[in-house]
Amino acid sequence: MSLRFLDPEGQLPPAGRAQLESAFAALMRADYKEAYDELAVAVRDDDDLTRAFGLLYLGDLYHFQWDFALSATSYGQAKELFESIGHRRGIIMTQLRVADIIVDEADSTEVPADRLTTARAEGAALLDRATADAEALGDDFLRGFVRHYQALFATEQRDYARAAELAAEAVAIRERIGDDVFGPSSSALLARAKAELGDFEQAVALAERTFQTQMERGLRGAALRTLTILSYVNERRQIQLADELVNQFTAVEPIARTPYLLGGVSEKELAVAAHAAGDETPLMAAHGQARSARQSLVSDARVAVMMLVS
Repeated sequence: MSLRFLDPEGQLPPAGRAQLESAFAALMRADYKEAYDELAVAVRDDDDLTRAFGLLYLGDLYHFQWDFALSATSYGQAKELFESIGHRRGIIMTQLRVADIIVDEADSTEVPADRLTTARAEGAALLDRATADAEALGDDFLRGFVRHYQALFATEQRDYARAAELAAEAVAIRERIGDDVFGPSSSALLARAKAELGDFEQAVALAERTFQTQMERGLRGAALRTLTILSYVNERRQIQLADELVNQFTAVEPIARTPYLLGGVSEKELAVAAHAAGDETPLMAAHGQARSARQSLVSDARVAVMMLVS
């Protein structure tokens, strides 16, 4: 679990460590009720470090449930405790988490454009600070998190080539240190970037493999997020296929060049209908199909093609 990386010196007392590891395991398998019950004990522990990690994980729990206010409060209290103890790894980890929720909250709510710009700048500044601290510490576990969050920020900014590069670095770092919990999450992020770059075959294969790995390891919460990415990748692939088919049809189908015969039906609708004709002649089938399409308000050629190939 993450404590073997975040507390390699073994500063946590055995009882507190066991409590936190149990809570973390529940978090990873998306058993949030059990995780909350465990963390409710940890955050009241007499040991400051146990309380700090308990608050960090509590922030994660609220973050997973998109309760940004409670998440920010928990992370803030965790950071104060880590700073009072002088626990550098904990400080850096909370900086990364706070950077993430600042942008997540702004992206998930209706906010003015200037507020979103400000949130992105705040998140980027925190991420830069955490990056410098992690590099200075030379901690590969934190460097893996840094690369992952940098890839997330690049994805949010639609710089998909950079996102793919950073996600691949995160995967490499996490595989090297044996991080079998968070490593697959970076693989899923890499799959998303590959899909945005048009490499759908690799994206689907990687996302499916990642999902299977996460399920085998009991990481159900992360697996659900990977499944969301896989669904998005397949949707993007289907849209691209629809565009390619429409382009092929309009390029080679003579019927597409005679819209005036059928009352102004668009060329793309005629082409799609002609190729779905079956045993009828292309012209008659196109007329019937196009009329039906108009009646059902299917005017987008991509929608029509997706209906045909689905």
